[in-house]
Amino acid sequence: MTRCSRVGVTALAFAALLSLGVQTVIARTAQERAAQPQITSITPAAARVQEKAPQTLTVNGKGFVEGLTLEITSPEGQMHVLSGQDIRDLKESSFAVSVWINKSGTYTFIVKTAGGSASNAFSYKVPDAAAAPSIERVDPSSVPRDAKPQRFTVFGRNFEQGLTVSLTDPAGEVTAVTRDQIGTVTATSFTVDLTLGMAGDYALIVTNPSTAASNSVTITATARR
Repeated sequence: MTRCSRVGVTALAFAALLSLGVQTVIARTAQERAAQPQITSITPAAARVQEKAPQTLTVNGKGFVEGLTLEITSPEGQMHVLSGQDIRDLKESSFAVSVWINKSGTYTFIVKTAGGSASNAFSYKVPDAAAAPSIERVDPSSVPRDAKPQRFTVFGRNFEQGLTVSLTDPAGEVTAVTRDQIGTVTATSFTVDLTLGMAGDYALIVTNPSTAASNSVTITATARR
C-alpha cells in the first residue's frame, strides 16, 4: 500500500470515528432533553392571597418522576423547597402541592429531578387581594314588618357588580337574596328588595364575586299596631 493510500484510510477511519462520536453526543443530548422535566401550567391559573391556610396547586407538564423536588421563589426572593411527602398524586404529567400564597406578586416554580435535571422557570402571578366590601348603613334601618318586599338602599364602599346579599332573620334562618331583587350596583351603594315578615332584628351581609364578605348590619322590623 502506498503512503497516499495509508493516509486516505487513516482519514476515512478518523472521519468514521468523528461521525460516531457526533451521533453519540446527539443521542445523549436527545436523551437528556427527554428526561428533562417541563412545567406547562399551574392550576388554578390565579390563586388568591390567603393568610390563614395553604392552597392546593396542581403543577402540569411532563417528565415528572419519583424523587423530584419543587423550588418555589416568592415575590420577595425567598426560596422554599418541597419534596418527599409534600409532592402528592405524582404522575408523569402532573402533581399536587400545598403552597402558602400570602402575598401578591410573581412566584417562580422550578422542578428538579433526583438526577439533577431542572425544568423551565415557570412564572405564577398572584393578583392583589380584592378589597372587601364594607357596609356603612342601610336606609331605612327600621320598618314595620310586612309580607311584601320593601326597598332598601345599602351604602358603603367596594361594592362590585355581581355581588350577593344574605339575610338572617330573627329566628336565625339565612336567606340568599335573588339577583332580581338587587338593583343597580355602584362602588358605594345599591338597592335591594327585602321581605321582612317577622318582627325583630335581621342581619344583612354583602359578598363580592371575589368571595370577600362585608361586615354585618342590622335592619329592624317592628310589629304592626
